[in-house]
Amino acid sequence: MLSATHAEAQTPRKKVRIVVGTQVLNISYPTLNLPLALGYWRDEGYDVELIPLAPPAQTIALLIAGQADFAQINASVAVQAQSLNSQPVKLVVNNGVVDWSIGVLEDSPLRSITDFKGKTIGVFGLGSGGVAILRAYLKEKGIDPDKDVQFIATGAGAPAIDALKSGRVQGLMFWASAMAGFENAGLKMRYLRGEDWRALPDFSIAAMSKTIESDPKMVEAIARGMAKASEFAFANPDCVRRIQWKSWPNTKPTGQVEPSVLAQWDANLLKAQLDSFRDAYKVNGGKYWGNVDAAAVSRLEQFMRKSGQVSRAVPASALMIADADFYRRANQFDASAIRQAAEKCANW
Repeated sequence: MLSATHAEAQTPRKKVRIVVGTQVLNISYPTLNLPLALGYWRDEGYDVELIPLAPPAQTIALLIAGQADFAQINASVAVQAQSLNSQPVKLVVNNGVVDWSIGVLEDSPLRSITDFKGKTIGVFGLGSGGVAILRAYLKEKGIDPDKDVQFIATGAGAPAIDALKSGRVQGLMFWASAMAGFENAGLKMRYLRGEDWRALPDFSIAAMSKTIESDPKMVEAIARGMAKASEFAFANPDCVRRIQWKSWPNTKPTGQVEPSVLAQWDANLLKAQLDSFRDAYKVNGGKYWGNVDAAAVSRLEQFMRKSGQVSRAVPASALMIADADFYRRANQFDASAIRQAAEKCANW
């Protein structure tokens, strides 16, 4: 667990719990790690604890059960929670788009998704968010995902790499920073993806309606800390790495290579994530960090109904914070001061 606790004699800060569907909060989580390291949430009066979980499916369960205030989830999970289970889960911050892709070896004869008929694709887990997206893509291209293609759960890291190199699978369906990790490990890959995937919201912070209604000030402070982190990360990605390594040295990559290579590996992971953040910023209007745009949410919901992931329609308004001024307030800070601090990167 990562905690922003401090021992200053002052009014106790309110405890806030954010569950995240990963075992390791590495450099690809800058909007969660930076507000802790830089004190953004502490300065607003909150003692935030990040709780890494595996498997990722536990995050939404803990949120619904009231054992967490926020959950880092795929936006599609919030749609499913409302459509399938009538749970009032709302998207508070949208950071990324659907940045998944199907990676094949650089010299693979597979050139399009239709070439995967009769092939095997490795996925993180059979219940992971990418599987539903992939199944929809296959159907769209005339391939029956239940008969024409086999899915194998490889997990991440070395097992997935070995599965592709050995030919046990002919492709890997993973998110962008995971693919960057595979390339760091030496894989040379090409990527296939749906034409509209990066126009759909994905990586998001969610909360229950009752949390948003009972403590809007706290929800706004969490969103503002993440907005500040986005501003900081884009201003100086290498400072993000320095902060990550100093604050959480156990997340630093390891290997029998030069330190500069280790730094480049983390730079690659962060770039993949920031590219997704940049696309999400544009998709959501290009004005406020973390903004949740009604048109983008509607596209996602329609995509999920068309692909059979949900059957009951959910209006975008049901998945969004009702306060029209929320994102303007959450982005109300001195952005130039944040950028200057990032460029100086003092004490890191």
